[in-house]
Amino acid sequence: SDLSDIQKRGLESSAQKLVKFLDKSEIQVIDHTDEKYNEGMNISVLSFEKDSKVRFPFIRETIEPSVSYKGQIVKKGKVIVVTN
Repeated sequence: SDLSDIQKRGLESSAQKLVKFLDKSEIQVIDHTDEKYNEGMNISVLSFEKDSKVRFPFIRETIEPSVSYKGQIVKKGKVIVVTN
């Protein structure tokens, strides 16, 4: 909100160029937030939090996203999981 319109447009343009570069390079950054969690996922769980109201385990927060190259995980994401 503190950025001028010119700065916002410049930032948006740079972000779009980065996304295009990543797509062309077959690099994907994966945010796992709100995904259903299962033990076979290729991620690092930093902590499990209990909540009796949840119906199934899910990833509440992605601390660091996963990174894949050509479909293969090259950096595991770090997440916080909520279970019942």
